[in-house]
Amino acid sequence: MTHEELVLIRRTVAEVAAEVQPLLQPVPGLSRRNAPAHLWLGIRERFGPEWRVRALASSVLEMLEWMRRNPNGDYGAWPGPPQYRQDWFAEELFSRESTGPGA
Repeated sequence: MTHEELVLIRRTVAEVAAEVQPLLQPVPGLSRRNAPAHLWLGIRERFGPEWRVRALASSVLEMLEWMRRNPNGDYGAWPGPPQYRQDWFAEELFSRESTGPGA
């Protein structure tokens, strides 16, 4: 994902979090719900820990818009399947420095 796409996602998370904060239902054990944490956790749960490298920005933004409309919805209820870049594996494979024998 490009730097510009990550900035757009961060900005969208902040906007959505501000909108949904008053709409979040209480959860036992929490005195107050944290909307930004709720959104970031949803992204990580649905797209995986390497979402910044693997996911398409459009798919992440689509999920954030769904969470805007369904602030108390379960992450797994998002109807769209996560979409990933086709070249993410090759980019990761060839971007790392070689540390093996003969390096």
